[in-house]
Amino acid sequence: NVKSSLNKLYSLAIATRAIFDFICITIFYLLLNSFIRIGFGIEMFTILTILSALVLLVFVLKIHNRLGFIEFLVSVLSAFAVSLFTIFFWNYNIFVIPAVGALAFYLIISIWNIRFSGKIKFVDYLVPFLYVAIAIILVLNI
Repeated sequence: NVKSSLNKLYSLAIATRAIFDFICITIFYLLLNSFIRIGFGIEMFTILTILSALVLLVFVLKIHNRLGFIEFLVSVLSAFAVSLFTIFFWNYNIFVIPAVGALAFYLIISIWNIRFSGKIKFVDYLVPFLYVAIAIILVLNI
């Protein structure tokens, strides 16, 4: 009976984290889309992208109870990586830039979630990379 209660609690916690991750990815996409539509230049867009990604990544770490100094540094580096990846697609149209940025943000969160779940096999980490690669191909072809 106790085991059944704990399984319900942990499955609820996992579902809550998954929903929170989805909300963070959606918020990041909407923020990037807003920054583009407002008409910020590349410098201001880069700064706002780094700050937005950093805040949302810290929120993700906080909900997973993983926030520490090293984790914060990793989130800073991840925010810079997301911003750099988004800047590579700056010369594309206004629909591609937020989509690519959100995919980069998704990739970071997915890798973190795989690591937080304790998986260490290469195959486990391969799936998000394949998904992002296929999604980028689709976004660039449309």
